[in-house]
Amino acid sequence: MDSRILAALTLAMALGLTAVRPAVAQQAAPAGKPDAPAIAIVDEQVVIGRSKAGRAIQPQFEKLKKSFEDEVNKEREALQRDGQQLASQRSILSPEAFAQREQALRQRGQALSQLIATRKRTLDDTLARGLDQIRKVMFEVVGDMATKREINIVLPKAAVILFARTLDITDDVLKQVDEKLPTVALKVVEVQPPTRQGAQPQQQRQPAPAPRQSPPARQPPAR
Repeated sequence: MDSRILAALTLAMALGLTAVRPAVAQQAAPAGKPDAPAIAIVDEQVVIGRSKAGRAIQPQFEKLKKSFEDEVNKEREALQRDGQQLASQRSILSPEAFAQREQALRQRGQALSQLIATRKRTLDDTLARGLDQIRKVMFEVVGDMATKREINIVLPKAAVILFARTLDITDDVLKQVDEKLPTVALKVVEVQPPTRQGAQPQQQRQPAPAPRQSPPARQPPAR
């Protein structure tokens, strides 16, 4: 499984199980019964990673990631190419024209950095949203199972050093999660650029076309 998916899964599961554990405990401990611990263990990473929905997420995520990488690489290559072209024209451009074009390249570089940050956040948020769908169903399954089996404490396997195998309900949880959620369709979560300053970037980019008004500078003399 992709390392980014596994890392997001681990963090999401650790936070999520902690958040719902009291609700599960309350549901599984009717009033009037002695407060005797009935414990179960769930391997959250196994449930998410081996579930049908979890396996369905990975190729979708990789496809989205590749499309973003292609977009970024295309702009990066264009920026590098234009930078090399500008460097080769330094001797034939006036200082003012060269400075203007150099500034335009810097602005494009800043825009590329923003694009990279935005695409990374989009990937992270899209993946998190997909994992949340699986996690939600998993907790519903764990809650129902705790009620039926009169379990009042459910612990993540990663938090337990030693336990009897009979306490592990991972396989049962995984089976029911697959029945309730056989697949997940990732929906891209659009993220706004990290810094959005309204008209300011547009005002800075307006001088960029100015170099195009000096065609004589583009006439290549003998090199």
